[in-house]
Amino acid sequence: MTTSINLTPNPRILQMLGQIEFENWQCIAELVDNSIDALLKDFNNGRTDRGEIRVSIPTFTQYTEGSPITIWDNGPGMNINQLENALKAGYSSNDPTSNLGLFGMGFNISTARIGDRTSVFTSQKGEPNEIGIEIDFQDMILNNSYDRPVLSKHKDNSYISGTTIKIYKLKERVSHLGQQGISSLKKQLSKVYSKLIRDYNIEIYVNGDKLVPNKKCIWSPERYVIRNHEKIPAYLEVNENLGDMYFCSCCWNWLDAPVIEGLTPPICKICETSDFVSARERIISGWLGIQRYYDKDDYGVDFYRNGRLIVANDKSLFYWKNPETGEPEIEYPVDALHFGGRIVGELETNFVKVTYTKDSIEKMDKHWDALTKKIRGEAPIRPNIAQDFGYPKNGTYTARLFGGYRKANKPGREDLLPGKYNSSRNKWEADNVQPKAWAELFYKGESEYQDDHKWWDLVEQVEENRRSSNIAAGEGSGEEDFLNPNFPSGDSRTNVPPIGGEPPISGIQRPLTGDAEVAVTSVVIDTEEDSLISYVKDEYLSGVYKVDELGEDGIVLDVFINNSLTQEKPLIIEKLSYSNTRHIITRTPTCSRVLPTPLKNTY
Repeated sequence: MTTSINLTPNPRILQMLGQIEFENWQCIAELVDNSIDALLKDFNNGRTDRGEIRVSIPTFTQYTEGSPITIWDNGPGMNINQLENALKAGYSSNDPTSNLGLFGMGFNISTARIGDRTSVFTSQKGEPNEIGIEIDFQDMILNNSYDRPVLSKHKDNSYISGTTIKIYKLKERVSHLGQQGISSLKKQLSKVYSKLIRDYNIEIYVNGDKLVPNKKCIWSPERYVIRNHEKIPAYLEVNENLGDMYFCSCCWNWLDAPVIEGLTPPICKICETSDFVSARERIISGWLGIQRYYDKDDYGVDFYRNGRLIVANDKSLFYWKNPETGEPEIEYPVDALHFGGRIVGELETNFVKVTYTKDSIEKMDKHWDALTKKIRGEAPIRPNIAQDFGYPKNGTYTARLFGGYRKANKPGREDLLPGKYNSSRNKWEADNVQPKAWAELFYKGESEYQDDHKWWDLVEQVEENRRSSNIAAGEGSGEEDFLNPNFPSGDSRTNVPPIGGEPPISGIQRPLTGDAEVAVTSVVIDTEEDSLISYVKDEYLSGVYKVDELGEDGIVLDVFINNSLTQEKPLIIEKLSYSNTRHIITRTPTCSRVLPTPLKNTY
């Protein structure tokens, strides 16, 4: 009778791992991860010299000639036992809370997806020879064996250590990686390893070009705004301890039992032993801050695990789950949709579970829930909505930045917004064109744009003109929408008649501060009517009208002058996104301010 069954899989299983969906850059990154893990261990053991990783991708011509993809590092190298374990599918001695390598499958999946034959040679300092193994799928399948002979070759310098991986018989999917795909590969790897390159003495080269780490174009920590007498810096450091929890390094499983100092660790319910269970920290570190420009997509939080980027520009912290509907509601950006967002950050969260592809976070995990409660809270970050639902004030990192930097309509220090002068409207306005153009120069590494002084000059320029405008209008006038003090007439409120007075010669009346009675009537016309051809748009009166206290989007109004009317009565045309009609509101010529009529579904 048979006493045991050999469950060693057919060698074809290694070849089949290549069918798992990894993009080309992910395959290269998996192999780079292993090199980085080795270098970091070396640094922890006292290494002081620079760590290097070199990736070589063949051109298409070299690909057709059989040249390999090569990943080389000058790490500590491996002995024969370590080499065997590193190449064994499913084996991992890595602690997933402190290493980049996961699951023990990255090497096998990546090499099988790239090519059909792989050689690995490694050596440690003081050893005269390199040792290596060659993995040839076809040969292993024909011989139905996992056994591979250990190879050896002499080193020129016994002091040298490191590991070299070469992948041959390359698949067609990587045939153009060294040409059309090389720029994208460099960009992706620069993004993924930016923090590690910045934090450690490690250099990574791709086809001879050193990767330059990415960085955020943010305001300096010295910049701030004031809200309700509270100073809110444009840069908030994050260092939060969520408390220790027990972790089983055998099963890679977090236990729910509380950590009690002096007591024996509990038994893991999966492996039914406490031998691999120990208390681990759950720390969130990094920062959240404000970008020097707005963008529709380029904002949000980058999440890192042990220095490696997992998710870039994640916007999860800007959503709130409504307990009444159970649905997530977007909370930012809601005030500057035309610009986008500018809250950004980098958070290191080594305890949060990630997917095997290392490009997303398991957001159903309890640790992710604990993280979001600490960084953004359970309450809405919109104060009025929070109050309506009976929540106390939300004082988390995200809520503070939202409260301080949510708006984008008033240039100057109040909202930390660069501005520009609009000569057609005789008005200073928030500007995002110049800040974004300068940001491109920042990302290109031009020294003049690395700090925020140019952006700050645009903020200060607005403030200087505001002070000049107030002096021209009378000290302490407190005007919010100030005009150019150098207006040709010399009057900062030119062309505005007193209430009840005659219309200005130009026929265009400017809005005044303060409330004014206005007689309005409404009609609806088809937007395609030929009669619209007689209307001339007033750029000054056109814009967004809103009540800030409501915390909602305003009404977009286009104001036109109908040249066919007597007394040059202006018309307001309100654009409605949900129909093909427009509301036209006429007013008497003696009215000095245009006030929008509130509509249903608007507030």
